[in-house]
Amino acid sequence: ALEEEAHRQGVGLVNCMAQNVLNIDNTHYSGVSRVSIDYKKFDRAMARSHLYQSYVNTLLQGQTVWPDHDMFHSSDSLCGGMMARSKAVSGGPVYLSDDPADFKEELIWPLVDSEGKVFRPQAPAVPFPDELGVNPMFSGKAFRVFAPVGDEAMAIICYNLNNEETGTSVKATVSPQDFRWRNALENGIPAEYDEEGMLIYDWEKKTGLLLRAPAEMTLQGFTDRLLFLCPVRDGWAVVGVEEKYLSPAVVRIVSRTEQKLVLDVLASGTLKVWAEDELGGRMRTIEVEVGKPGMKRITIKR
Repeated sequence: ALEEEAHRQGVGLVNCMAQNVLNIDNTHYSGVSRVSIDYKKFDRAMARSHLYQSYVNTLLQGQTVWPDHDMFHSSDSLCGGMMARSKAVSGGPVYLSDDPADFKEELIWPLVDSEGKVFRPQAPAVPFPDELGVNPMFSGKAFRVFAPVGDEAMAIICYNLNNEETGTSVKATVSPQDFRWRNALENGIPAEYDEEGMLIYDWEKKTGLLLRAPAEMTLQGFTDRLLFLCPVRDGWAVVGVEEKYLSPAVVRIVSRTEQKLVLDVLASGTLKVWAEDELGGRMRTIEVEVGKPGMKRITIKR
């Protein structure tokens, strides 16, 4: 009845704490639903469980709704950044419970453009298939999720969600073959890996390199690592605007040849593009200032 009335009045509806079958089976008009327990500031155990539930429950609920990962506090010194990045890859709503005086702008602005519009993935992030059936809070292993981002890139977040007894330090591995799952959320099956090459970009370190073999990293304590897999096509790999959590979502690929790449950039910042050259290849960095209407066309020549 609530959903019918909200639809009749033309207002939006977020289904909060709606994981029961009655709610899941009746989101006829409403397109956003909670997918986890509450998040609570400075509560490490609840934060771990909240992240785990958010991604795993999206496997079911994400077939019909965009997942709501709940609010977060940017001022949470324990995991404010982790929560901001999980909201980014969820594709769902972003809302904060901080007193505005406590806002940490450095954690909030990477989510949005200058007008407050949220950058979103093409589909909500879910765990890789080999992560399923294992509770990452007690496994002693890393927990990895992925989402298709922008025109052709893939976001991966590697987590250490283990409690202090099972995994204070864990290893996470990212392989070029992981990219074959990018379009599986839409097509239902993984694609064959047939790229010219694959660039892996570390969002925090702001560095990228060609991924020729599986890369291993160490996650120390309750932490995460946001990475992008960017395919090399016609000698180009597009990372996007590095200041935003979903860097590849901030650009649109207009056209590409071996000699020229044309992009529409949707927010001001540092544009990163990898290009092949006579020495093998290098990262190109371009400072872009975007005015209104919120887009600037950039042409990059070999």
